[in-house]
Amino acid sequence: MKRSPCVSSGRLPRRSRRPPFRFGRVTVRRAALFRETRSLNNRLSLLRAVCAALLVVVVAGCAPHNAPTSASTPTTALTPSSSTTLAPDDSLAQPTRTAALFPTSRHPKLSATLSPSLPAGDSPLHWTTYTTRDGLPHDEVWCAAAAPDGALWFATSDGVARFDGETWASYQLADDNGVGRHVRSIAVALDGAVWVGTYMGGVSWSRGGAWTTHRTPIELDDGPIANDVQVVHVTPAGVLWVGTRIGLSRFDGETWRHFDVEDGLAGFDVLAIAEGTEGDLGVGTRGGFMDPTGGGISRFDGEVWTTLTEADGLAENYVQAIAVGPEGAVWIGMQSLGVSRLTDGWETYTQADGLPGDDVTALAVADDGSLWLGTRGGGAAQFDGWTWVTYTEADGLASNDVRAIVIGPDGAIWFATAAGVSRLAPTR
Repeated sequence: MKRSPCVSSGRLPRRSRRPPFRFGRVTVRRAALFRETRSLNNRLSLLRAVCAALLVVVVAGCAPHNAPTSASTPTTALTPSSSTTLAPDDSLAQPTRTAALFPTSRHPKLSATLSPSLPAGDSPLHWTTYTTRDGLPHDEVWCAAAAPDGALWFATSDGVARFDGETWASYQLADDNGVGRHVRSIAVALDGAVWVGTYMGGVSWSRGGAWTTHRTPIELDDGPIANDVQVVHVTPAGVLWVGTRIGLSRFDGETWRHFDVEDGLAGFDVLAIAEGTEGDLGVGTRGGFMDPTGGGISRFDGEVWTTLTEADGLAENYVQAIAVGPEGAVWIGMQSLGVSRLTDGWETYTQADGLPGDDVTALAVADDGSLWLGTRGGGAAQFDGWTWVTYTEADGLASNDVRAIVIGPDGAIWFATAAGVSRLAPTR
């Protein structure tokens, strides 16, 4: 996930009992949303019907009488597995509990043209895969992060790895110094400090030297709320956020602070953390064993928690990936209902719309606003606002089980998978 937080300048009014849910410039007022959606969808349905009828007439009048019924297109070995283009009516017709209030064409950052660095369709793309034979400490890779110096860091089931573009270096963190070998999350601060979250080992960090570990003692004064860490996130100011199975923790370098459902978090089990365009924090959760009915997405502006759940229009409360686009649009990946985009309303996409799978585990937004998505068992996909282009093992992806996606400094796309790391870039 691409992380570029900044200082928040917007505050939710404390006097509001049900304040709007806001990420940067994007605001959703719950009560008005569904009334506006119902009215707008009725008008859109009529408009689509009229446009469809006109389109049939125009196409019938302009089509050449001797046009061939089909034409073969040369392909390369790196042709994506599939490409699904949403027709104007398909891009507006969404599953239950969602509302496509704004067509993609109204968002210039999600244009119909993909990033020039990664052309769509039959343009040649090159896959490179790295495994333990190349220097990874383990082929099961859980997370990835880009460092300010251009290097890529990866969390694996047996330590961490760093790749500078030419050479791999691995760090197998031993249990005897308090760090679990099974590293599930990783983040790099602007000062170069590398933070890792481990399975039952707490969090550790290093700036090129020895690793310093923070674990949870009984007093909860020198570590996260739990040692079973699932996600870590570092702000530009160096503040660490840690998501665990029983809540969220914040560490400013001196003091730990903990949050759970009693503080306003949607659920105990924290699976995703991202920041909005104005520094507000987005946290994705599921209910978990302590609160099976909980879950959803929560926003923290530094003072107040605001939560969206299925009752507010979220397609599913099991949120396991979040990414924020350059214009403030929030992408939310869910376990069984695909991905939703939150702007002034909801747009939800599933396998029926072109996703390679509905169990979305990874999201990343490129500088041009296009979305990269990873799934559990279905592979990966890119979405430019109109077209889903999917990539699988048949194209060169190391595994269809994608755990994380990160955009490299050169625009290349890196995939952390269950069978190694893959890099996708144009053929030079």
